[in-house]
Amino acid sequence: DGSVSEAKRVDAQNLVSFAAALFEAKGMIAAHARTLAEVIVWADLRGVSSHGVNRLSMYLRTIRDGDLDPKAVPQIENKAGALFVVQGNRCPGPVAMTFQSYFFRKGSKLAVISTGSLQVAPSSVLRQTV
Repeated sequence: DGSVSEAKRVDAQNLVSFAAALFEAKGMIAAHARTLAEVIVWADLRGVSSHGVNRLSMYLRTIRDGDLDPKAVPQIENKAGALFVVQGNRCPGPVAMTFQSYFFRKGSKLAVISTGSLQVAPSSVLRQTV
């Protein structure tokens, strides 16, 4: 009939649990599913809907299409002084970003994070996004 449905308010923790359950149902490691769900809900809570729950279907589609590996575990490929490389192995970006935060706490200054596309940023920028 072309009518627009009325928006409904949903408890953030319930939405995190729902999204995490969807990711787990597609084979994602439970801890990674929770991380990804928390990040997309957090984005909406901050008013950044472009990176929020509206990406849920995109993540599910990329799992279905094989572009995102739900069982992927990020790895450190090499570390030299203040530089390190995180190979995401096609994991969700927020999982790789969380993984790299350990090295920032250890004093690294620059990260190269690859989840399929290369991203380089100073640690001060990445700390704001984790």
